[in-house]
Amino acid sequence: MENKLIEYTKKLIEIPSVIGNEKEIADFTQSFLEKFYDSENVIRHNNSLIAFDDFDESKKTIALIGHLDTVPGENEYTGQIRDGKLYGLGASDMKAGLAVMMGLIEYFAHKEKVFNTIYVFYEKEEGPFVENGLEPLLKKYDIIQKADLAFALEPTDNKLQVGCLGTMHASIIFEGKRAHSARPWQGDNAIHKSADFLKRLSEFGIKEYIFDGQNT
Repeated sequence: MENKLIEYTKKLIEIPSVIGNEKEIADFTQSFLEKFYDSENVIRHNNSLIAFDDFDESKKTIALIGHLDTVPGENEYTGQIRDGKLYGLGASDMKAGLAVMMGLIEYFAHKEKVFNTIYVFYEKEEGPFVENGLEPLLKKYDIIQKADLAFALEPTDNKLQVGCLGTMHASIIFEGKRAHSARPWQGDNAIHKSADFLKRLSEFGIKEYIFDGQNT
């Protein structure tokens, strides 16, 4: 299994899949899935894919989820192994996770399972939430909602995490008035106006939140 996971990870790294350019890796993933699932058990939505078992209502259902895209990089699609470590764009986030999903699909292909499985490979994770490829899948395909438990195979240092840090993109405008450098008193310096705001922003610090009884 270890060699198979390395093989899958290297192959996935060799396929460039910068956010917004996931077609090639989606085509590769679809071809892989269709080796193990009937066509009616594989759904493709743009460059996202869902593969699922024929459901046995007496069994619980597990979903494994991973995104196909990476952040931008340059000449980093090599999948080189040095000193026992595999290097390449997306190796950790999260083509190794995708390789685990593929390895599990192959491993359980001809085995009796004690649960139903759903595999979700989706596009456009490494960008703004409004463009995230998982949201339309959740809205359009009820199959994912059948899961009793779901794992996103993100790199978390082998620790179970219940959430992640979000981001906010904001534009703040400080208005000023131009003046000649020899007569600065005739103007209004917008940079000076921003100083107090930037100071308070730097002092914002880290806040802890309680989620289900645990600090996060």
